[in-house]
Amino acid sequence: MATNVLSDTQFSGYVNFLATDLAGGQLALGKTTISVNLDGLKDNAAQLDSALKALSLWSSATGLSFVTVTGATRADITFNNDGSGDAYTSWGGTGAQIQVSQDWMAGWPVNMQWGIGSYGLQTFVHEIGHALGLAHGGHYNGTGDYATDRLFDIDTWQYSVMSYYEQSNYTANGATNLFINGPMIADIAAIQQMYGVLAVNGGDTAYGAASTVMLGVTDFGRFARSSFTIHDTSGYDTINLSNAAMGSLLDLRPGSFSNVNGSVGNVAIATDTVIEQAIGSGFNDTLIGNTAANKLTGLAGADTLCGLSGNDTLDGGLGNDVIVGGAGNDTLIGGNGSDTLRGGAGDDRYYVDVATDIVDELSDGGAGVDMVVSSISFALGASQILGTVENLVLSGSAAINGTGNGLANAITGNGASNIINGAGGNDVLYGGAGNDFLTGGTGRDIFVFNTSPNSLSNSDKIIDFNVVDDVIYLENAVFTALSTAGALAAAAFAKNSTGRAGDSSDRVIYNSLDGNLYYDLDGTGASAGVKFATLTKGLALTASDFYVI
Repeated sequence: MATNVLSDTQFSGYVNFLATDLAGGQLALGKTTISVNLDGLKDNAAQLDSALKALSLWSSATGLSFVTVTGATRADITFNNDGSGDAYTSWGGTGAQIQVSQDWMAGWPVNMQWGIGSYGLQTFVHEIGHALGLAHGGHYNGTGDYATDRLFDIDTWQYSVMSYYEQSNYTANGATNLFINGPMIADIAAIQQMYGVLAVNGGDTAYGAASTVMLGVTDFGRFARSSFTIHDTSGYDTINLSNAAMGSLLDLRPGSFSNVNGSVGNVAIATDTVIEQAIGSGFNDTLIGNTAANKLTGLAGADTLCGLSGNDTLDGGLGNDVIVGGAGNDTLIGGNGSDTLRGGAGDDRYYVDVATDIVDELSDGGAGVDMVVSSISFALGASQILGTVENLVLSGSAAINGTGNGLANAITGNGASNIINGAGGNDVLYGGAGNDFLTGGTGRDIFVFNTSPNSLSNSDKIIDFNVVDDVIYLENAVFTALSTAGALAAAAFAKNSTGRAGDSSDRVIYNSLDGNLYYDLDGTGASAGVKFATLTKGLALTASDFYVI
């Protein structure tokens, strides 16, 4: 599992230090729309572009707005590059001044790089943080040594752009050293403490593949070694890793770090952010949900999907996947490959397409009333089920078979000719369309007819109907002449040796000589009866064996 700051005892203190240490926390600008003057960078187009990118990343992360002014107009933040010494920020009666000097640029070749994933861009993000009132992560300035100067073990770039220290200094996380693209998880929390919680990235936002949000830094197809924090306050949001070049561990929980595209701890989810959907890559991914109703899609590769709480939809896609629903009423879709599906607590639905799929209701203490939806012949009592599942639905268009277990099962056929056997327990069998063979097995069973009858193409055979224990349900939306729900009226039933209605009230007619069961729309009227089932002949069948639903 990935690291989560919400369980880190240092995190809240670190955030408070960032927000309050610099001049006692009194340098916050006290407004959410902030003016900036960039005239001092106009002689260096790359540097000017980098400063604009840094401002955009701050806005995307915090909801603060930046407006540009020119000339002698007083600005809250003024940028220059004509000074000497280091890159730094100072304050005065005219606001904050950010100086990224020529000396600093000439001092180290990496300082001359200004694009996404560069130290120059990170420097602008850092200095804007100071202009907004953020402190360094400790009592250091100009130089610092992690071993001797840190106040918090987590004081690294993984947590804050205001830190001086690379990610690997905090060995407990093992994060990859990368330049960072914007404010990080502690910076966002500190700005919220200073400026309030502002809406950001509202609506249904897509991050990752082909995304232009946050200047596209979340797209690992464009920026393979990107590090950033996603902050999103509303909407149905997605992280899409489909164009990543290798497998990832993506954790959607608020406050989490993820290992994406070969880097460790390079993607963070802000502490108040809920991402609903994740899409993996063509490689072996681990996708972890949160408390929302997540949709996790593994695509190709041997993936592990964990829904946690919430009513989740988990789709493994290609490959041999492990899918864990957790709490909630989850939908687990194995897809191609030999998959292991663990629903956990809740009323879960398992989609099975391969005979080697494992449905596991045992390992995670599964509870609830669960269902297998299978496109292949399936038995609820088979060895590929660990624990117990109550219900079975046959999907697709193939003539496949379904078998229950010792529980009270509900088994539903598809549109083809199915063989359905309830086995033990008090079962409910839905043949569906097609000429099906239905066996209730032991127990008190119900046979449901809820599709339009057809003597040739939709007439089922009930192998073991028992007039003492079993009952036939007829759907009045299909058998429209049986308009009133409840027990079938005695006058609406007839048993004879012809299978034809004897009077105008007859609607269900049992031919005791051959066992055929007919539905007649108008009794002795013009409409002929339609065979919808065949039972054992010679049964002591009565109206009480039928129920209208």
